[in-house]
Amino acid sequence: MVNLDDTQPKRAAIYDDGIPAPPRFLLWGVVGLFFIVSIGAMMGLYIFREVLPPARQEHVMYYLPFMREFLPNTAAGNVPTAEPVDQAVLDSLLNAPLEQPDASAEATSEETPEITVEAAEATIEPEITPEATEQAAIESAIALVPTEATAPTQAPIAETASPLPTPTTQVPIAPASNRRVSHLLGGITRIQQDWNNCGPANITMALSYFGWTRDQDYAGELLKPEREDKNVSPEELAAFVNTQSDIRALTRIGGNLDLLRDLINNDFPVIVEVGGFLFGNYEWIGHYRTLAGYNDDQRVFTVYDSFQRNEADNSAPIVINYDEMDGHWRAFNRVFIVLYEPGREAQLMALLGPLADETGAAEVALEVSQQEANANRRDAYAWFNLGTALTRLGRYEEAVNAYALAQNIGIPRRMLWYQFGPFEANFYAGQYDAVLSFVQTNLENGAEYVEETYYWQGRVLAARNETTAAASAFRQALRLNRYFTAAQQALDALNA
Repeated sequence: MVNLDDTQPKRAAIYDDGIPAPPRFLLWGVVGLFFIVSIGAMMGLYIFREVLPPARQEHVMYYLPFMREFLPNTAAGNVPTAEPVDQAVLDSLLNAPLEQPDASAEATSEETPEITVEAAEATIEPEITPEATEQAAIESAIALVPTEATAPTQAPIAETASPLPTPTTQVPIAPASNRRVSHLLGGITRIQQDWNNCGPANITMALSYFGWTRDQDYAGELLKPEREDKNVSPEELAAFVNTQSDIRALTRIGGNLDLLRDLINNDFPVIVEVGGFLFGNYEWIGHYRTLAGYNDDQRVFTVYDSFQRNEADNSAPIVINYDEMDGHWRAFNRVFIVLYEPGREAQLMALLGPLADETGAAEVALEVSQQEANANRRDAYAWFNLGTALTRLGRYEEAVNAYALAQNIGIPRRMLWYQFGPFEANFYAGQYDAVLSFVQTNLENGAEYVEETYYWQGRVLAARNETTAAASAFRQALRLNRYFTAAQQALDALNA
């Protein structure tokens, strides 16, 4: 007997409402496509976050701005704190003479017992309760006896990077009989920098004043052959001018606004390095700017900024208030690079005065940082600059203590992308673990492309007779910058 059902064509399943159900393979195809897209998106996100270098990430974010939300948060926070500094050492830093202290003075300082947290708290009135504020906790950590500027009622210091203290009074304008009220250098061509290229762009802008016609790519190839390199130092910029042009350049710390105006008044273009939250929502960052003019009546500098545009005219400069300029400039110990024609060297040296000599500039920076630290002992920039000045003078033990005070108050981690005084001072003071902690901070914080990070790592490893590891570190520094002479010399010394 024939089963009639077997002779009927197969029909699609019918839903209760009478609509035929889709073929099962189509359903599984949609599910499979969803999983493929999801896995692809996760892989793409992983590649964006963990594989692409910052320049490529920036390129992606140009077309897909929402991708910025997926960047790893590596720039927040401060440099790790250091061991507490006792009160006697703190006082000695604030009153350190310009010349190197003698051995007996150092011995006296070393014999002074460290002030404990309890002893520091006992000097504070009103008495700190068990619910002490974060401000008081940090003060105790650095064994700091509060002054009026550091009273416990002051707002607490945030654990993450924040704008650090700046002078609250207007920067004074010193009279100068031969300085015009305003002056503007003509002939500078503004350049919009490429990715992470403010150093090459600014040195190109400054050289354009003298008729230089090469572009920022030429400077970038010699100054930072690795595109991702986060830092080109003032010394590297000055050396570029001195070796690649007929113009000359020098760099010094310890400048001031009077000197900047005197230099511009005498037709010397100047580059300054500044730091802070400069561009709206961007993180704390270091940046170069080329100064081309000033106006005392308006209290502004005319500035060619390679990143920040003049909204009315992209080729035109911008203006920055004196106080704002100094507030950001002091984050880099008021370092400047001045360009000049060889025949005007004597005139420049006369304008520089005590800053004509590198040692004299370090001594000036030491005095200024002492004054600022005395005025506000919570001023991390002042302590950091004090450490840098002492490092330039070869006074490493004192410098280590000054840097420790800055660390314990809180300095942005990106400071170590650009300024390597803490590495140098701790290395020559024999504090190798501290140097390696700075190295680790950089490696975890976006500075894996900064060649100096690996150079100081190599120096410590070489000092510990870990020759193979040291050579590897120096080679990595040279991979990032094949023109890094110090790394090449260190590597050659290992192989000698």
